[in-house]
Amino acid sequence: METVNLFGTRRGRLTQAAVWSMERERFSAQALAGALEVSIPTAISLLRRLEEAGLASACGAFHSTGGRRPRAWSARPSARFAVGVDVTRRQVTLVAADLAGHVLRTRTHALPFSRAAAYWQTLASQIASLCEGLPGGAPLGVGLSIPGIVSRDGDVVLRSHALSLREMRVEEMVPYLGEACRMINDANAGCLAEARADVSLQNAVYLSLSDSVGGAILVDRRLRSGQNQRIGEVGHATLFPGGRPCYCGQTGCVDAYCRAGLLHAHTRGNLPDFFRRLRGGDAALRAVWEEYLSHVAIAANSLRMILDCDVILGGYVGREIGDSLPELRARAAVRNPFEQDGAYIKACVYKQEAAALGAALLWIEAYLLSL
Repeated sequence: METVNLFGTRRGRLTQAAVWSMERERFSAQALAGALEVSIPTAISLLRRLEEAGLASACGAFHSTGGRRPRAWSARPSARFAVGVDVTRRQVTLVAADLAGHVLRTRTHALPFSRAAAYWQTLASQIASLCEGLPGGAPLGVGLSIPGIVSRDGDVVLRSHALSLREMRVEEMVPYLGEACRMINDANAGCLAEARADVSLQNAVYLSLSDSVGGAILVDRRLRSGQNQRIGEVGHATLFPGGRPCYCGQTGCVDAYCRAGLLHAHTRGNLPDFFRRLRGGDAALRAVWEEYLSHVAIAANSLRMILDCDVILGGYVGREIGDSLPELRARAAVRNPFEQDGAYIKACVYKQEAAALGAALLWIEAYLLSL
């Protein structure tokens, strides 16, 4: 499945109309015509087609400014929904999202990863519970965010060091999750959610700082995959030659210095508690945090030098880093011969369940593009 951004221009008029309307509570045919640069009769025709598809409905009229009162329309994003699952070594996070990309429901379960049938049976049960009572009938599909290298069509996990597997095919989970099931790299999924939340985002590196470190590259609001589907594998770039061992078998990788576990290892696996104690003045955690920031600054500055675009920090750490952003930028600036403020480093806009939402967006995009 190709990862296409909903806000791009390569889509049909009906898809454009659907996406535009999903972002508004109430609108007129005239407003839709102006946004899409089409005639009012064409806009009315598009609205009728959305109405037939159950994606829009008339809802009264606007006040008149002279002449006939314009008819009011509203979109129905809850007409359909999709499910996204962020799969990690220790747990799963589930999200149900409507056609506007709004999260309807989310749940997190402790579920150690296993390739066995029992794992997929348990996950299927958790998804069924998540979807129970939601409007829109059955989900459009299930998207799985995976910390690993995923084929372009989303059918195969080619390799995942974090989950200790190779060549895991979607056919293995179809008997439990259904035919409408696809996978996506976790950093790519997080980047999709970020692009969905920030419509101004054009070009960026998304640096995911979670239980593992990953990256995604966004160019002209489209994700890039690379020659071997490995673009953005920042976690296994060498930060310090001969340095700390990495779970991939190498030494000195970015992951060995920037993964979230280096922080929550000091608070019994509880990352929010790490940041609570840090902000409360814990001197020991301050020393850990300062070392961590120095390493992230080196990685972020290297990405800036190579790709010359903003670096967005996501994942578990990225959503907590706000108060420390000036300090991080200052550490990066001293390594940058061209810029003095490090303003290119930004915290993610979308801070909750980003990878799970991005996986759900796969199916939302596919549905809207099919209109």
